[in-house]
Amino acid sequence: MIISIWKKQDLQLIKELPTEVLSAIETTIEILDEDYGTERTTEDLGGYVAVVDKAGIKQLKQKQLNGIIP
Repeated sequence: MIISIWKKQDLQLIKELPTEVLSAIETTIEILDEDYGTERTTEDLGGYVAVVDKAGIKQLKQKQLNGIIP
């Protein structure tokens, strides 16, 4: 599972996570909004927060992170 958080309203997709985690994600989204704008899309530079489980990590490694050297 991969949940992409682009905007503050997307936080409701992960509302079951601990408050500390939600707060950290919200802070990151605020920074991305300030630096890259609130209307960014998957084609834009600027990013998002991905909340993943073990299967999601495997999927990310096969696609978005494929070939990236840690």
